[in-house]
Amino acid sequence: MEGTTNTRITPSELEAYFKAVEQPFAETRREFSRGNSTTGLVGLLGLGFFFSLILVIPFLLSKLAFILFGSRVINFRNLQVHLSSFWLWWITARVNEFETSGHGI
Repeated sequence: MEGTTNTRITPSELEAYFKAVEQPFAETRREFSRGNSTTGLVGLLGLGFFFSLILVIPFLLSKLAFILFGSRVINFRNLQVHLSSFWLWWITARVNEFETSGHGI
């Protein structure tokens, strides 16, 4: 076959490699076997934070708000904000992700 190289690895090199990764692998398995319940939560919050950055969650929330509330407006002093405003939900998603991830603003 074209483009392949024939690499020879000695048994001692292979054994040295597996010895090198044995301890980190065992530590990883030990951590997963403990049933650390925060691992899934941290992953979920990280995923939510990622999607809030790429604007998927705020977009979906604004569409859901339009379905639920229509074109209602919140009046705060001289500021009028539509409940289905994308930017309202973007800010809400960002604040929520910072607060639930423990970083605060």
